[in-house]
Amino acid sequence: MKQTLKTAIRNSLAGLVLVTCAGCVSQQPWVQTRLPMDMKSDPGYASIYELGTGAYKGQTPLSVEYPINAEARTKGNITVNGFRAVWPSGAQTKTAPVLTLPVNGYSRQIIFERPRDHPEKEIDIGYALKKEELAIQRQQTQIQQEQNDIRNKELEEQKEMNNQASWRHYFQTTDYLGKTLPKIK
Repeated sequence: MKQTLKTAIRNSLAGLVLVTCAGCVSQQPWVQTRLPMDMKSDPGYASIYELGTGAYKGQTPLSVEYPINAEARTKGNITVNGFRAVWPSGAQTKTAPVLTLPVNGYSRQIIFERPRDHPEKEIDIGYALKKEELAIQRQQTQIQQEQNDIRNKELEEQKEMNNQASWRHYFQTTDYLGKTLPKIK
């Protein structure tokens, strides 16, 4: 009997170790599938175009993502077209025509600085300030809308509670035919 119990315990422990190890082996390591790239400019809100294609990507601040395939993971980098930043005054700057980006789990960042020797800097600064002002106004409008929604919901709940109280009072003071019941003292 003792021998059978020892064997059963030993077999159970061996099975537990195998299940635990199998769980460890089946976990997949983290694999980066996308490479994010953030673009900023000074002053802000420069228009960004892809070199080579001329495709408009948006205004800074901007984030784009590149897919990472198995070949890029093996090589350790991806190659993408460069970028050109254009400000409202016509000032512009660009990166190298082709960018080689390491695939190592980190995002990349490009900061475009407006050329100092280009005239009409006040146009670009004014444009950036106006865009910031509009963004703040949008945020304020959104906050006001959320507050109005909360107030409207509270008013609806209060209206529902008043309605329920009115019906409760009606049923407490009238009979089933709608006649007023005498007050009980």
